[in-house]
Amino acid sequence: MACGVCVITSTATALPEVVNPQVGMLFDSENPEDLLHKVSVALAHLPQSRALGARAAVYAQDTFALSKTHERYFQLYQEAIKNFPAR
Repeated sequence: MACGVCVITSTATALPEVVNPQVGMLFDSENPEDLLHKVSVALAHLPQSRALGARAAVYAQDTFALSKTHERYFQLYQEAIKNFPAR
């Protein structure tokens, strides 16, 4: 994603939580023909694939930048400390 290429990933595990239709394509992990179809679509529609890749790069930077991740972890730890019972 961060490289700005069209992302095609499977529906397995947590990947659909990271890759959404605005930034990439998902294929059914149980269906190799679906993967072939998504790759074919990406190659047949290069301008749209490049646009997906560009959006993916912005999304990755906005979502996974160290400063953003640091802030989310800091907030999580602050909540945990606040909700931790006093001894």
